[in-house]
Amino acid sequence: MRDRSGSDRLFAQGAGLLALVMVTVVSPGAVAQAADDTLRTVRVVLDNAYAPYSFRSNDGKLQGILVDQWHAWERKTGVKVEMHSMDWGEALHRMRAGEFDVIDSIVETPERRRTFDFTPAYASIETSIFFRNDISGLADLASLKGFPVGVKTGDQHIDQLKANGVASVIPYENNDAIIEAAKQHKISVFVVDNPSAVYLLSKRGIQAEFRQSQPIFRDDLRRAVRKGEASLLRTVSEGFAAIEPGELKQIEHKWIGRPIGPDGRYLTYAGYAAAATILLIATLVGWNRTLRKGIRHGTLALGESEQRFRRLVELMPVAVYVCDTSGMIQSYNHRAVELWGREPKPGDKAQLYCGSLRLYSPDGKIVPHEESMMAQVLRTGEQARDLEVVIERPDGSRITVLVNIAPLRNVGGELTGAMNCFQDITERKRVENALRDSSVQLRALSRRLVDLQESERRELSRELHDRVGQNLTALKINIDMLQPAVASQRNDEVLGRLATANARRPRPRGGVGVARGDLFRANQNRCRGTRQRASRSTATTGRNRAFSHRPGGAQQRRKTRRCAARRDRSGSCKRRVRDGRAGRWHRLRRRGGHP
Repeated sequence: MRDRSGSDRLFAQGAGLLALVMVTVVSPGAVAQAADDTLRTVRVVLDNAYAPYSFRSNDGKLQGILVDQWHAWERKTGVKVEMHSMDWGEALHRMRAGEFDVIDSIVETPERRRTFDFTPAYASIETSIFFRNDISGLADLASLKGFPVGVKTGDQHIDQLKANGVASVIPYENNDAIIEAAKQHKISVFVVDNPSAVYLLSKRGIQAEFRQSQPIFRDDLRRAVRKGEASLLRTVSEGFAAIEPGELKQIEHKWIGRPIGPDGRYLTYAGYAAAATILLIATLVGWNRTLRKGIRHGTLALGESEQRFRRLVELMPVAVYVCDTSGMIQSYNHRAVELWGREPKPGDKAQLYCGSLRLYSPDGKIVPHEESMMAQVLRTGEQARDLEVVIERPDGSRITVLVNIAPLRNVGGELTGAMNCFQDITERKRVENALRDSSVQLRALSRRLVDLQESERRELSRELHDRVGQNLTALKINIDMLQPAVASQRNDEVLGRLATANARRPRPRGGVGVARGDLFRANQNRCRGTRQRASRSTATTGRNRAFSHRPGGAQQRRKTRRCAARRDRSGSCKRRVRDGRAGRWHRLRRRGGHP
């Protein structure tokens, strides 16, 4: 009987435990029923100045999100909740002393794990540095060094601030006391959880006087019980898990607020606006497709045009290249590579403004690339036309090119680069130099020819003067001397021939030249003087003949000749004429003729 009754009791206990587990799994309210059998009251301690979670109203009534959530927990579990609020430091101290069962809105830390057991987190809170507007440069914990920083007594952040070198930490009883001290300018920098700080600053109307940094801490809010009270911790956690999410969301909206939504009276207008928006979107989509198609065709046409332009530039016999505003060569054709003697390397700063090895001016002076005409055009924006430049290539050869540079501008008129068109004029320069040398030689030959002509004219004039003139003069003298002799003998035939010879003797022509005509005129004048002198000599000869047989006649003749010679301006010519005439006179006399 004893064994059977013991077995019955064991079976009854096992069945009861299984039923309790099944009820717990099936209905969360079973936890409340079980707690109702063991718990009657739960004492909860809260922070009295931690808005919007727990804080007192102007009349001293405790309110906030946590207060409403504990009321909902009370309804779910049936366990009465006694809520107490005080300064946070005092709440921690009295919780450790065992005066309360649960402490809410606490952050788990390694130091607190030795004293409390924690529920899962139900909210995440950010903490920033708050400082006055006239202070700057506070961005992290390191920047707080040297500043007095206000914090709440018992705050878990105090140890972290001190660990980062913030030595001047000013503790206050609660967040409300911190904000009041800031309003009275007792402190200018404080570290408070963002929701509570924003609420209290706005409540006192000083939010415009402060700024806040980026969050320096991010903590999770939990609920905690004394170490080892696992059943109470489970009851608290499961009770809050039993509250519907919608109810918790309503509590948050009550104290935090909700986004501003449209009123029902505006739904019609919203529908019209939505329809208009849809129509506009459809129109824009169609227009966008049309534009895309047009842009595609335009892009293809532009690409074809660019290809034609590139092909044209490549086929041009003129070298062409383009630089941007920094002087970097962007594009060039094959002819430019031929004239440079090398292909420029992309991004090579040694080949800025030009791809040649070196540049020279026409007079042989070296020109650095940064002082070239391309660099000047990029600096001034003015074009350069028909300039000669000498290019040296890597193989040492040099060519002369004719350069034309034009600036390139965008639609707004801003300078975007420059284009250089240049061509090889080495052969043309060689021909020009050869023609210039030939012209110099031709002018020299022309001057030499003129000099030779003048020299020849002078020689001919001297020849005419020396030979022909003398012969003509002698002939005239002879004719003049013969005419009186022939006339005395009455020889008409001889006189006729003499007249004919005198009429036919050469006379100066216009075609002979100015110098030769002058010579003939000079000879003619000289002949006149000679005839006059010959007439005087003939008279003298007659007188000499009359005195030829007189004593002293020879001496008288010689004296007469000397007087005639003195009267003649050209004594030497007179002597020659006189001597020749006297000789002929003597010869005629020996022959028996009349002089």
